[in-house]
Amino acid sequence: MSNKDTQLETKKESKELLENSTTTIQSNTELPNKRFTTLINPNLLSQIKLISYFTNKTLSQSINDSISLYIKDFEKNNDTKIQSIINLKNSQS
Repeated sequence: MSNKDTQLETKKESKELLENSTTTIQSNTELPNKRFTTLINPNLLSQIKLISYFTNKTLSQSINDSISLYIKDFEKNNDTKIQSIINLKNSQS
């Protein structure tokens, strides 16, 4: 597979994950945002800021989208649902 084919496949997978995560993103935006502080690689921060600028989104929206995509990818690769684990934990409390 050529580099161009790999890039196209990656773009396609990312688009599918984003489309599949729309409901998660929408349901999370209904909740009030929670402020937190974390350390981040400066290069990654610059990249996500640039993505926010190009997509005309706030930095927090871009970070939320990225985290949602990461969670969806994790769930797909590990055949699990994070929310069901959270619900199980909450039901036992």
